[in-house]
Amino acid sequence: MEEQIVKLRIEELTNQINEHNYNYYVLNQPVISDLDFDMMLKELEQLEKDNNIDNPNSPTKRVGSDLSNVFEQVPHKYTMLSLANAYSESEVIDFDNRIRKVIETDFEYVCELKFDGTSISLIYENGELARAITRGDGEKGEDVTANVRTIRSIPLKLRDKDYPASFEIRGEIVMPFSVFNSLNTELEKAGEQLLANPRNTAAGTLKMKNSKIVASRKLDAYFYYLPGENMMIDGHFESLQKAGEWGFKVSEDTKLCKNMNEVFEFLKYWNEARFNLPVATDGVVIKVNSKKLQENLGFTAKSPRWAIAYKFKAENVSTILQDVIFQVGRTGAITPVAKLKPIWIAGTKVERASLHNADFINNLDLHISDTVFVEKGGEIIPKITGVDISKRDASLEKVIFTLTCPECRTPLIRTEGEAAFYCPNEDGCPPQIKGKIEHFVSRDTMDIEGLGKETIKLFYDSGFLKNITDIFHLKEHESQLIGLETVKITDNDENEVSPEIPVERLLFCFKTGVALKDFEKLFKSVSKHKLAFISSNEISELTGIKSDKCDKILSLIRSEISIKSVLKSLDENDTTFSFQSLLINIIGLNPHKAELINEHFKYYYFLLKANQTELEKIDGIDIFDIGKINDFFNRKNIDHDKLNHLNKISIQQKTFENILAGIEKSKDIPFEKVLFSLGIRYVGETIAKILAKSFKNIDNLIIASVDDLKNVEGVGEKIAMSIKEYFSVDKHIQQIEALKNFGLKFEIVEKLSTEEKILTGLTFVVTGNFGTPQLRDNLKNRIEELGGKVSSGVTGSTNYLIAGEKAGPDKISKAKKLNVKVLTKEQFEEKFKTTI
Repeated sequence: MEEQIVKLRIEELTNQINEHNYNYYVLNQPVISDLDFDMMLKELEQLEKDNNIDNPNSPTKRVGSDLSNVFEQVPHKYTMLSLANAYSESEVIDFDNRIRKVIETDFEYVCELKFDGTSISLIYENGELARAITRGDGEKGEDVTANVRTIRSIPLKLRDKDYPASFEIRGEIVMPFSVFNSLNTELEKAGEQLLANPRNTAAGTLKMKNSKIVASRKLDAYFYYLPGENMMIDGHFESLQKAGEWGFKVSEDTKLCKNMNEVFEFLKYWNEARFNLPVATDGVVIKVNSKKLQENLGFTAKSPRWAIAYKFKAENVSTILQDVIFQVGRTGAITPVAKLKPIWIAGTKVERASLHNADFINNLDLHISDTVFVEKGGEIIPKITGVDISKRDASLEKVIFTLTCPECRTPLIRTEGEAAFYCPNEDGCPPQIKGKIEHFVSRDTMDIEGLGKETIKLFYDSGFLKNITDIFHLKEHESQLIGLETVKITDNDENEVSPEIPVERLLFCFKTGVALKDFEKLFKSVSKHKLAFISSNEISELTGIKSDKCDKILSLIRSEISIKSVLKSLDENDTTFSFQSLLINIIGLNPHKAELINEHFKYYYFLLKANQTELEKIDGIDIFDIGKINDFFNRKNIDHDKLNHLNKISIQQKTFENILAGIEKSKDIPFEKVLFSLGIRYVGETIAKILAKSFKNIDNLIIASVDDLKNVEGVGEKIAMSIKEYFSVDKHIQQIEALKNFGLKFEIVEKLSTEEKILTGLTFVVTGNFGTPQLRDNLKNRIEELGGKVSSGVTGSTNYLIAGEKAGPDKISKAKKLNVKVLTKEQFEEKFKTTI
């Protein structure tokens, strides 16, 4: 390689690596995989070595930095180095061989799960937490002690007495999957952009200014290393066991391995078992156990020679990007979604992946029909990680982020400092209108039963429901609403509905006298492809279905060519087929004609309701195609209403009465939930509750200044500005006044005096099934009414665990371990003299 070319390549790699370091450590938004980053770094290291280049500011000489100007910067007593990575067993063997060249005696390895979070160094003085410092650039980090003190798994004061007077311990701060999912659910309800993965969320949370918010995020921590000379124990494994006795959370899955066979057994086991863990892991750290041997082996400029991180390969699967659609949320936020040729990742079928925002799409340089690589970020959310450019045809169309709303064609806006685009047409954009109504009636807000997504769409499309106040006028349109019907939308994208039809529903439509539940039993117990040769006696033995009915089932399957065609068209694991498959395999249209009908009607229900004239208007459909459709509808041995009934929404008298009852019941919903139901941007369930308690009524909240709002714990500049903006709109004030007139509660109603709040100071966890979700919510609300606190996880500060049916075994076990009293609902009511 010529000198000039080498220089340019080194400069290019240096710039790219520095940029990726910034994305990873500062923004917490990595855009490439760890493997790709390591490959770039290794290439740069090799170029510098081969060409005798020693640049003190090269990224090969440093650890990535997460330093900012928010927290005090503190030097590390012992440099926090990174670990060398291995991606194959051969690289682990190379690591072992390098060590054995230096150490000729027998030694042991310690294998630890590599938790995917953010590194932390804790300093303890005389058994108490003195300081918590982030990794930073390895030489110095940021003091985040106040935030770390909120993490309940980190001891503020140590147990036992045999710890050094002063020492440091290092670990990983993580966010459990359950907490991450709950947080995303709350963000979704508040109309905010969802978080990408637990690792980024943990890192971002740790560096928040408000420790109260940090505490609410329920971070966790695992510890894995005690640096320094004042540890009296030589074995690393033994020192971790001792740290556990002092009160630190050390992974119970850490293993002491006597040889490489045991190491590889550990790697093999956790490559599969990691999916069952409550937190994200991305590999296994392998360390020489003896600290004396660690000292002999020493360090390179950036990593210890006695340890290596074996990285699990994320299940990365290639597939075809079929399309990119743009969805509109209830707040107007535009979310791009990749539609993929279906693939299986980590045991689940993946057909879609979030593309986050316009910048993400541009960085990937996506084209329709690209071959893309997909993996599950943090083992949760499917994401596109790259594009196979070698398979791209020059004619493929580049994905361009839309500049207008895909629903109402309004030009989009983008607020400075935010990644998302928004549609500002909140009064005329159908998804925003329907989304706000859906949010208003949901179980966590006004809890109006009977008004589900499909019913709201039906009422909206019929012109009776254009905003939330129209809900309280529905009774006036009773005669017009009763009798309306449609089908349930099962696809996430309403513009491309293709509900799946269960195979058992198809067989049930044929007039055999066999019940639907028997067909359901059949397909739960017998493979579709076995039905061609299995006997009726065998079916009866496997399913418990009476033998005479088994005879009828086999006779139907083996005599009906159309049913044979459907079964033949399905993969072994499929139990449903599409409307388009019905058109081809049952009605007998050719694939092109079936596609035309599918695009026009979307679903069997609408085709059955269509008349001759409507069919004739479809370009490409001729009289012979219409004849096939009519022949099918005229078949006497099929009960078409049974197939048509699938997913049907029909407004009958009883249904409508239930809706009216739900509307009337909503007038008893407390102020904090009414406030949440308004859908103010950034005001989730928790913030709504805090605001309600702080301002007592809606009128106080409306006139509150930005400073008044910011003085409320948990309310920052962004939330305060959003609230003021919402109440500055006349339409919103008019809407609130109308809701007041309908009888909704817009002020706190103090049901109990301070003396009656008998649960003050007590913390409860509620787990299991209590009959209905509403009863479970009532139980939690009652605890809070009585002054108690409801938490999601059992900790040392939990006083009572209230367990229903199918209560989480982990929570029960942990409660017993921590001597937390476990009560049934009835025992709770008896003990505290209350009713739910």
